Amino acid sequence: MTSQNKVAVIIPLYNAAEFIEKTIRSILDQTFTDFHIYVIDDISTDGSDAIVKKLAVGNKKITYHRMPRQGGCPAPTKNEGVRLATAEYVAFCDHDDWWKAEKLARQVEFLDNHPEIQILGCNVEIVDTDRNKSLGNFWSDPARVNPDTIRQLVLDGPVLASTSCMIARRPYLLEHPFDERLLGSDEYDLSLRAILDDPRQVAILPEVLAYWRWHEGSLSHSKTAAERALQDETLFAAKILARSDLNEAEKSQIKARLRMVTRRAGNAAIDEMRIDEAKIRYQQAAGQGDRTSRIMLILIKNAPALASALAGIKRGYSQTHPVFR
Repeated sequence: MTSQNKVAVIIPLYNAAEFIEKTIRSILDQTFTDFHIYVIDDISTDGSDAIVKKLAVGNKKITYHRMPRQGGCPAPTKNEGVRLATAEYVAFCDHDDWWKAEKLARQVEFLDNHPEIQILGCNVEIVDTDRNKSLGNFWSDPARVNPDTIRQLVLDGPVLASTSCMIARRPYLLEHPFDERLLGSDEYDLSLRAILDDPRQVAILPEVLAYWRWHEGSLSHSKTAAERALQDETLFAAKILARSDLNEAEKSQIKARLRMVTRRAGNAAIDEMRIDEAKIRYQQAAGQGDRTSRIMLILIKNAPALASALAGIKRGYSQTHPVFR
């Protein structure tokens, strides 16, 4: 592998033996061929490393790299991949997702023709592989995403998935690395910072070029996802509210999102019968002005079984009906 590669594809890997071969093969099957794959292993224990090493035998497009120590979340593995890569553009693919064959070709063509863009995403189809069905696209109305709206949209939530993300200049990632304090929302943080700095440097292709696997074992769908999300969102809120370029309406957006995420953590806790933890989360959200959390606190006190049932219904629905933008 030489510096002549146009694209470095970074795959953060941790215990994905069931999925990693399909992920890698979807990249090897790209119509655009000037790329190199870096699989950065966060010390997997399920045999994922053996699968990658077997695929790499005789294939100069694949580099397997094992982290010197476990990072425990995707950000350190992504930053390690960026340090190893020498290509002009950098793309990311989660270890359980996969791409359409023309993804790299479309994104490289766009970036070559739009030098002002630093971060480029695409629309993503979310697939429930446990139930073998599509759940829809990340962007149900891609036309909503444009330079005039993207700042407001990103303050409400992520505008691109990690699997869709291509960075136009590797030095940008060296200057703006993924925040390793985050447990799973590193790509959201990266795009959020970039859009707040200059919304014209982030774009999203409207067509579906990648597939996001929605399954019980994924980071975004795990039992601890609500608490991880809350920790990340609390950090986001502190970072964003410290900026001097937000107006009062934008500050209100950030606070409303934090209330929602805090309430979700309470729902997850009570659904798992962690009553004391649920009370803490609902009290936090209620103190921030969340009316639903105030109602849940009353129910916990007077009808705990009903409170648990309602939270379970809500959480069960969200696990099979992801929120689209």
